[in-house]
Amino acid sequence: MSGLVSTGQGQVSWSVASWAYDHVMRLATRYIPECEKGLLILMDPETNPLRRLFLDGLTPAQREIFRHAIESAYEDARVAGPESFAERSITGLICPLPWDPQFDPEFYAGFMDRCAELLQLLREGTIGEGNRMPQLSEKQIRLFGSLLQRVFVDIRGLGAWGKAQQAADLADAFHNLPTFMFSDSFSWSMLRHFVTEYQRMYPPPNQPCDYLRILDAIERGDDDVQVW
Repeated sequence: MSGLVSTGQGQVSWSVASWAYDHVMRLATRYIPECEKGLLILMDPETNPLRRLFLDGLTPAQREIFRHAIESAYEDARVAGPESFAERSITGLICPLPWDPQFDPEFYAGFMDRCAELLQLLREGTIGEGNRMPQLSEKQIRLFGSLLQRVFVDIRGLGAWGKAQQAADLADAFHNLPTFMFSDSFSWSMLRHFVTEYQRMYPPPNQPCDYLRILDAIERGDDDVQVW
């Protein structure tokens, strides 16, 4: 799942993983006046579960308030540094998952890069060199399609073998990939972390195949990537 801030339907968009979207919005809402209830509702993933915020739907005053809040959130995150991602509680609540990028310092730099892109969108209406080209080649996207087919077949097999929890964990490792691979925020390291966590929980011979080996081959651009 991902979150999106856009200048308007079909226009320049900022798209990130849902955890990064939720975290930056949580930091930014502290700078939104309580009287701006409509804006607060749009920024809250609980009241806007689709995580879609279109700037052309805001008034000029709301856009300025939102930009200032994101700038303040970025500065707060910069001052807090990578150590803030090592804390198990950012909002006073214990992280409910055994592993989450929000609580892994390795993801801090990437999070800050995504925040900087959002600021550029709010200030200039663009990201990078306008609309960025996909990070993946046509060949890599095609191979990801083959890999996802393999994953679906493996999930079916795990279900038939009565391994429902492992099937759910495998789905959790790959379920963002169908949209993530077309996103400007695609990250090999983030994808690899999810798959690494799955393979850590189910080391050989408890897993149908070595998905990390396949990912490495796809990233290198190997000509003969064995998915099956």
